Amino acid sequence: MHPDLLAVISARGGVFTRADALAAGYDADEIRRRLRSGRWVRVRRGIFAVPGSDGAPDRRLEHLLRAAAALAALGGRAVASHRTAALALGVPLLGGVPEQVEVTSSRSRSRRAPGVIVHPAALPEAEVGRSGGLLLTSAARTAVDLSRTLPFREAVMAVDHCRNRGLAGHRELATVLAGQRSSWGAPQARRVLDFSDGRAESPGESLSRVAIAAAGLPRPRLQVWVGEPMDPVGRVDFLFEEQRTVGEFDGLGKYTDRQDLVAEKLREDRLRDLGMEVVRWVWADAVGDFGPTAARLRDAFRRGRRTA
Repeated sequence: MHPDLLAVISARGGVFTRADALAAGYDADEIRRRLRSGRWVRVRRGIFAVPGSDGAPDRRLEHLLRAAAALAALGGRAVASHRTAALALGVPLLGGVPEQVEVTSSRSRSRRAPGVIVHPAALPEAEVGRSGGLLLTSAARTAVDLSRTLPFREAVMAVDHCRNRGLAGHRELATVLAGQRSSWGAPQARRVLDFSDGRAESPGESLSRVAIAAAGLPRPRLQVWVGEPMDPVGRVDFLFEEQRTVGEFDGLGKYTDRQDLVAEKLREDRLRDLGMEVVRWVWADAVGDFGPTAARLRDAFRRGRRTA
């Protein structure tokens, strides 16, 4: 492929226009031949991409290519944002890859594009970045946008992730939010930021924290080492200190083999030897009906108080 066209593809997040191909020396017949042979694929009218080497479908990649194509079609000051930016940055989303691309444009009457949600807003330079050649909102701006527009628990999951992975700190998030204090959803975004905790290490832990609060249970400490300083038992996901109860979220892949399971059983035995109650739950509990888990936690609290 012509180096000039490769440079365009890299700069535009994986797509190029018909005009780009013509400028690089490909004529109309060559463009048609490459599309017919599958060497190039049409993302939208007049905008193309080079397919992956294995030909396997990748919904995330397809979404980001559609985002890049939307930016090329919209022109002007448009960037990927909201759930699309989250996808590019690796921020977890409930429900996986969204159907619609989301972009933010500074044009008050930006041109619409099929399958694209356009959010009108002016973006300061500090809140714009790139990922894989795709122009998009910064991690902090993305997290705040999600906090304003997603349901509370999903927003908490996203902000916890950004803080835990060092993508955006609390102060940076607060600064971005201050610039949107009059925007729709700002009150919820403030609640999300206040509730967020960078110690949550997985989406399941973030969803669990929201479920625990919604059930009216005490707020636990996260990622706490339990045991004597010279003889620590281990780090627990949730510690309800006054209730002498440990909560553990068992995500997929947490215990990869029998040796891991045995080690975890021994750790749990040691926690019980210290007079601690241990309650475990899984993804289905955190994302679904947390009521039965909340009841088990309350039972554990009663037993824990009796042994204190």
